[in-house]
Amino acid sequence: MRLYRRLAPVHPTALRYFIYLEQLLEAQQAGVRRVLLADTRDLIFQRDPFDGAPNRGLVGFLEERTESIGSSDVNAIWMRACYGEAELAALADRPIFCSGTILGERDAMVSYLRVLTSEIAAVAGRRFVSPSGFDQACHNHLLHHEAVPFTALENGASPVMHLSLRPAERLRFSAGGELLNDDGGVVAMVHQWDRHPDRFRAIIDRLLG
Repeated sequence: MRLYRRLAPVHPTALRYFIYLEQLLEAQQAGVRRVLLADTRDLIFQRDPFDGAPNRGLVGFLEERTESIGSSDVNAIWMRACYGEAELAALADRPIFCSGTILGERDAMVSYLRVLTSEIAAVAGRRFVSPSGFDQACHNHLLHHEAVPFTALENGASPVMHLSLRPAERLRFSAGGELLNDDGGVVAMVHQWDRHPDRFRAIIDRLLG
Protein backbone atom coordinates (compact mmCIF):
# COMPACT_ATOMS: atom_id res chain seq x y z
CA MET A 1 0.00 0.00 0.00
CA ARG A 2 3.03 2.35 0.14
CA LEU A 3 2.58 3.04 -3.56
CA TYR A 4 -1.06 4.02 -3.05
CA ARG A 5 -0.30 6.34 -0.13
CA ARG A 6 1.83 8.48 -2.42
CA LEU A 7 -1.19 9.18 -4.63
CA ALA A 8 -4.24 11.35 -4.31
CA PRO A 9 -7.15 9.10 -3.28
CA VAL A 10 -8.63 7.07 -6.11
CA HIS A 11 -12.06 5.51 -6.40
CA PRO A 12 -12.63 2.10 -4.70
CA THR A 13 -12.98 0.49 -8.15
CA ALA A 14 -9.26 1.15 -8.62
CA LEU A 15 -8.16 0.92 -4.98
CA ARG A 16 -9.46 -2.66 -4.80
CA TYR A 17 -6.56 -3.93 -6.95
CA PHE A 18 -4.01 -2.65 -4.43
CA ILE A 19 -5.92 -4.49 -1.70
CA TYR A 20 -6.14 -7.68 -3.80
CA LEU A 21 -2.38 -7.63 -4.30
CA GLU A 22 -1.65 -6.92 -0.66
CA GLN A 23 -3.87 -9.84 0.39
CA LEU A 24 -2.38 -12.29 -2.11
CA LEU A 25 1.12 -11.46 -0.91
CA GLU A 26 0.28 -12.29 2.71
CA ALA A 27 2.18 -15.36 3.95
CA GLN A 28 -1.03 -17.25 4.74
CA GLN A 29 -2.07 -17.02 1.07
CA ALA A 30 0.99 -18.93 -0.16
CA GLY A 31 -1.04 -22.14 -0.54
CA VAL A 32 -3.68 -20.54 -2.76
CA ARG A 33 -3.57 -22.09 -6.23
CA ARG A 34 -6.22 -20.25 -8.24
CA VAL A 35 -7.86 -16.85 -7.84
CA LEU A 36 -11.03 -15.20 -9.08
CA LEU A 37 -11.40 -11.42 -8.88
CA ALA A 38 -14.97 -10.35 -9.50
CA ASP A 39 -17.57 -7.67 -8.99
CA THR A 40 -20.21 -8.71 -6.49
CA ARG A 41 -23.11 -6.28 -6.82
CA ASP A 42 -24.32 -7.60 -10.17
CA LEU A 43 -22.98 -11.18 -10.20
CA ILE A 44 -24.87 -14.48 -9.93
CA PHE A 45 -23.02 -17.78 -9.47
CA GLN A 46 -24.68 -20.73 -11.22
CA ARG A 47 -21.73 -23.15 -11.16
CA ASP A 48 -18.16 -23.40 -9.86
CA PRO A 49 -16.33 -20.66 -11.86
CA PHE A 50 -13.12 -22.71 -12.01
CA ASP A 51 -14.92 -25.65 -13.63
CA GLY A 52 -14.16 -25.57 -17.34
CA ALA A 53 -11.79 -22.58 -17.10
CA PRO A 54 -8.18 -22.93 -18.28
CA ASN A 55 -6.04 -24.42 -15.52
CA ARG A 56 -2.92 -22.41 -16.22
CA GLY A 57 -2.02 -18.75 -16.47
CA LEU A 58 -4.34 -15.76 -16.51
CA VAL A 59 -7.75 -15.58 -18.20
CA GLY A 60 -9.32 -12.36 -19.50
CA PHE A 61 -13.01 -12.24 -20.41
CA LEU A 62 -14.28 -10.31 -23.43
CA GLU A 63 -17.58 -8.49 -23.66
CA GLU A 64 -19.82 -8.74 -26.72
CA ARG A 65 -18.04 -7.87 -29.96
CA THR A 66 -21.01 -5.78 -31.11
CA GLU A 67 -19.13 -2.80 -29.69
CA SER A 68 -15.45 -1.92 -29.59
CA ILE A 69 -13.47 0.33 -27.27
CA GLY A 70 -13.97 3.22 -29.67
CA SER A 71 -17.67 2.69 -30.38
CA SER A 72 -18.61 2.26 -26.71
CA ASP A 73 -19.30 5.71 -25.28
CA VAL A 74 -18.15 4.91 -21.73
CA ASN A 75 -15.08 2.90 -22.73
CA ALA A 76 -14.01 5.62 -25.15
CA ILE A 77 -14.40 8.25 -22.43
CA TRP A 78 -12.32 6.22 -19.97
CA MET A 79 -9.60 5.43 -22.51
CA ARG A 80 -9.36 9.04 -23.65
CA ALA A 81 -9.25 10.33 -20.06
CA CYS A 82 -6.46 7.93 -19.09
CA TYR A 83 -4.31 7.80 -22.22
CA GLY A 84 -5.38 10.54 -24.61
CA GLU A 85 -6.64 10.62 -28.19
CA ALA A 86 -3.70 8.74 -29.72
CA GLU A 87 -4.19 5.65 -27.56
CA LEU A 88 -7.94 5.73 -28.04
CA ALA A 89 -7.38 5.81 -31.81
CA ALA A 90 -4.89 2.93 -31.59
CA LEU A 91 -7.34 0.72 -29.66
CA ALA A 92 -10.60 2.02 -31.11
CA ASP A 93 -11.34 -1.13 -33.13
CA ARG A 94 -10.28 -3.57 -30.40
CA PRO A 95 -12.83 -5.62 -28.44
CA ILE A 96 -13.60 -4.75 -24.81
CA PHE A 97 -12.20 -6.75 -21.91
CA CYS A 98 -14.32 -6.43 -18.79
CA SER A 99 -12.28 -5.61 -15.69
CA GLY A 100 -15.15 -6.86 -13.51
CA THR A 101 -13.98 -10.48 -13.72
CA ILE A 102 -10.54 -12.02 -14.14
CA LEU A 103 -9.37 -15.48 -13.19
CA GLY A 104 -6.09 -17.35 -13.02
CA GLU A 105 -3.33 -19.12 -11.17
CA ARG A 106 -2.11 -17.27 -8.08
CA ASP A 107 1.34 -16.43 -9.46
CA ALA A 108 -0.13 -15.21 -12.75
CA MET A 109 -2.65 -13.09 -10.84
CA VAL A 110 0.07 -11.58 -8.67
CA SER A 111 2.08 -10.68 -11.80
CA TYR A 112 -1.02 -9.10 -13.36
CA LEU A 113 -1.81 -7.12 -10.21
CA ARG A 114 1.74 -5.83 -9.90
CA VAL A 115 1.58 -4.48 -13.44
CA LEU A 116 -1.99 -3.16 -13.09
CA THR A 117 -1.41 -1.35 -9.79
CA SER A 118 1.71 0.30 -11.19
CA GLU A 119 -0.30 1.37 -14.24
CA ILE A 120 -3.15 2.74 -12.12
CA ALA A 121 -0.65 4.65 -9.99
CA ALA A 122 1.01 6.12 -13.08
CA VAL A 123 -2.29 7.13 -14.68
CA ALA A 124 -3.71 8.60 -11.48
CA GLY A 125 -0.47 10.46 -10.86
CA ARG A 126 -0.18 12.14 -14.26
CA ARG A 127 -3.76 12.79 -15.42
CA PHE A 128 -7.08 13.99 -14.10
CA VAL A 129 -9.29 10.94 -14.56
CA SER A 130 -12.93 10.23 -13.85
CA PRO A 131 -13.58 9.00 -10.28
CA SER A 132 -14.72 5.57 -11.46
CA GLY A 133 -14.19 3.35 -14.46
CA PHE A 134 -10.60 4.14 -15.29
CA ASP A 135 -9.51 0.71 -14.03
CA GLN A 136 -11.30 -0.64 -17.11
CA ALA A 137 -9.18 1.56 -19.36
CA CYS A 138 -5.98 0.42 -17.64
CA HIS A 139 -7.09 -3.22 -17.84
CA ASN A 140 -7.74 -2.96 -21.58
CA HIS A 141 -4.56 -1.00 -22.22
CA LEU A 142 -2.46 -3.70 -20.56
CA LEU A 143 -4.18 -6.68 -22.15
CA HIS A 144 -4.26 -5.27 -25.67
CA HIS A 145 -0.58 -4.35 -25.40
CA GLU A 146 0.14 -7.83 -24.02
CA ALA A 147 1.84 -6.47 -20.91
CA VAL A 148 1.13 -9.82 -19.22
CA PRO A 149 0.60 -13.30 -20.73
CA PHE A 150 -3.07 -14.30 -20.75
CA THR A 151 -5.77 -16.29 -22.51
CA ALA A 152 -8.77 -14.40 -23.92
CA LEU A 153 -12.21 -16.05 -23.80
CA GLU A 154 -15.19 -14.88 -25.85
CA ASN A 155 -18.46 -13.83 -24.28
CA GLY A 156 -20.92 -16.70 -24.59
CA ALA A 157 -18.11 -19.27 -24.64
CA SER A 158 -16.56 -18.96 -21.19
CA PRO A 159 -17.30 -19.38 -17.47
CA VAL A 160 -18.63 -15.81 -17.28
CA MET A 161 -21.17 -14.03 -19.46
CA HIS A 162 -21.23 -10.22 -19.45
CA LEU A 163 -24.71 -8.91 -20.20
CA SER A 164 -24.09 -5.18 -20.59
CA LEU A 165 -23.98 -5.43 -24.40
CA ARG A 166 -25.84 -8.72 -24.96
CA PRO A 167 -29.39 -8.14 -26.28
CA ALA A 168 -32.29 -9.82 -24.52
CA GLU A 169 -33.15 -11.90 -27.61
CA ARG A 170 -29.77 -13.64 -27.33
CA LEU A 171 -30.37 -14.81 -23.76
CA ARG A 172 -31.12 -18.54 -23.56
CA PHE A 173 -32.17 -20.38 -20.40
CA SER A 174 -32.41 -24.01 -19.34
CA ALA A 175 -35.70 -25.55 -18.22
CA GLY A 176 -34.54 -24.83 -14.67
CA GLY A 177 -34.01 -21.14 -15.40
CA GLU A 178 -30.19 -21.10 -15.67
CA LEU A 179 -28.54 -18.85 -18.24
CA LEU A 180 -26.81 -20.80 -21.01
CA ASN A 181 -23.70 -20.20 -23.08
CA ASP A 182 -23.97 -20.24 -26.86
CA ASP A 183 -23.13 -23.96 -26.95
CA GLY A 184 -25.97 -24.79 -24.53
CA GLY A 185 -23.77 -25.26 -21.44
CA VAL A 186 -24.66 -23.56 -18.18
CA VAL A 187 -22.83 -20.26 -17.57
CA ALA A 188 -20.88 -20.41 -14.30
CA MET A 189 -21.12 -16.66 -13.58
CA VAL A 190 -23.75 -14.22 -14.80
CA HIS A 191 -22.26 -10.72 -14.71
CA GLN A 192 -24.39 -7.56 -15.07
CA TRP A 193 -27.66 -9.43 -14.66
CA ASP A 194 -29.29 -6.11 -13.72
CA ARG A 195 -29.12 -5.02 -17.39
CA HIS A 196 -32.00 -7.47 -17.94
CA PRO A 197 -33.71 -7.47 -14.52
CA ASP A 198 -37.01 -8.93 -15.74
CA ARG A 199 -35.27 -12.02 -17.15
CA PHE A 200 -33.60 -12.74 -13.79
CA ARG A 201 -36.34 -11.74 -11.37
CA ALA A 202 -37.32 -15.34 -10.56
CA ILE A 203 -33.69 -16.29 -9.91
CA ILE A 204 -33.10 -13.28 -7.65
CA ASP A 205 -36.33 -13.92 -5.74
CA ARG A 206 -35.28 -17.53 -5.24
CA LEU A 207 -31.80 -16.53 -4.01
CA LEU A 208 -33.28 -14.01 -1.58
CA GLY A 209 -36.09 -16.36 -0.63
